[in-house]
Amino acid sequence: MNELIQNITGYPAGTAASTMSLLTVVSFVLIAVGLVFLARRNDLGWWVVMLGYFAGPIAISLYPGQSNLWTLLGAFPLFACAAVGMYGFSRSELAGRFTRRVHNQRFSVVAVIALLALAFVLALLQFGQALTEPKVLFGEGMLVPWLSYGFTALIAAGFVGIGFGGRWAWFFPLVGSLGLALYTATHPASRPDLGLFVYLFAYVVVLITSVYGFFAWGSPVPDAAESAADQGEDEAEPTPSGTEIDDAEGVTEGPPSGKN
Repeated sequence: MNELIQNITGYPAGTAASTMSLLTVVSFVLIAVGLVFLARRNDLGWWVVMLGYFAGPIAISLYPGQSNLWTLLGAFPLFACAAVGMYGFSRSELAGRFTRRVHNQRFSVVAVIALLALAFVLALLQFGQALTEPKVLFGEGMLVPWLSYGFTALIAAGFVGIGFGGRWAWFFPLVGSLGLALYTATHPASRPDLGLFVYLFAYVVVLITSVYGFFAWGSPVPDAAESAADQGEDEAEPTPSGTEIDDAEGVTEGPPSGKN
């Protein structure tokens, strides 16, 4: 197992670097699983996505041995984007235990610009303590961090749009994961071959689930009548006693009491 971890991360098993690398992969896999639920308009997807951000950026920031808590400045907003998306989802009516009738909102240029601005802020916050030295942010050799943080921020910003019913917002995690996959494939750095494959797998899974979500949201919203099958017969309203259903007149009273 130790050798496998080292082959994946490029660092000895048990070190902070190897653990954080594994947490990053786990985070993206959980986000992909959450996207599958969200594609079905299922509330559970938000909990899985938030778990992904908690197990990834937040857990990495709080990992023992990390002396720089500035990283929380960038990690928590990613988690907050999923929480805001869940709030947007909660405004739609239920059509089952966890499924909601989320209606697709019209495409809005203003909304796209707002999400792009949000993604820029999210990417900027991930620089942590470097924010205190603006010259460093735009200095030489900072292209790699900007690309990595920018693509990651696009994925998180997309959850806000998805939460409020923007079908077009599925393109944000799609573009973000595609950018991460392409950059990782063209700049393998010093990662082992197995590690490169694992990272690419995590990014591509997010890409595939984003495409699936976009097309799944092209179908009609779930019908509220379908909730009866999900909730079971016990939750159905009982028919009042003493009444009969008449095909022609609807509900009629029972037999007369005998009084004129």
